[in-house]
Amino acid sequence: MRRLTILLVFWLSACQLLPRSNMVYQLDGGHYRLQTHWPGPAQQILQQVVFTTAGQHHEFLLSAQLDAQQMLLVGLSPLGQELWRIELTSDGQLLTAGIQPFADKRFAVQLLAQMQWSLLPLPDIQPQLRALTLTDMPNQRQVKNADGQTVLTIEGAGEIAVGKTYRIFDGNFELSIVTLERELL
Repeated sequence: MRRLTILLVFWLSACQLLPRSNMVYQLDGGHYRLQTHWPGPAQQILQQVVFTTAGQHHEFLLSAQLDAQQMLLVGLSPLGQELWRIELTSDGQLLTAGIQPFADKRFAVQLLAQMQWSLLPLPDIQPQLRALTLTDMPNQRQVKNADGQTVLTIEGAGEIAVGKTYRIFDGNFELSIVTLERELL
């Protein structure tokens, strides 16, 4: 029983809550207020992810549950061990846990913003942007700052499909995502 209590205390101390007022991703002089619910059909997806930044290279599986109540992202090792967890609830609470940089609240907001920019329809995104624009071209989206400079590129943007590759990059990182499975709930 004591081990369970210690484990519970450790888990709770590893989790971080972020109030709704901080559901804003700052980027190059502008910002984006996160959507706190998934507007499309409820779904479970499994993706293979390669994250590269500053000489670091991470490969993992991503299990995501997207529905009206939450957006839950769980990073898994190739053997299925949970590495990190990000959960954004419809009431605006953000819970993060696990390894860095994924457990960092700011990084979690960035990851969720980029996921939303990649997958949500533009009419859902545009009202939440300030001093940033999101342009949609065939098979690509670009985020531009107030000066019209591209600060983020998303290749393969749009609907989630099995076998489809998404690539998100700027000058500091690259995220390559392949959808392995998708199930509507």
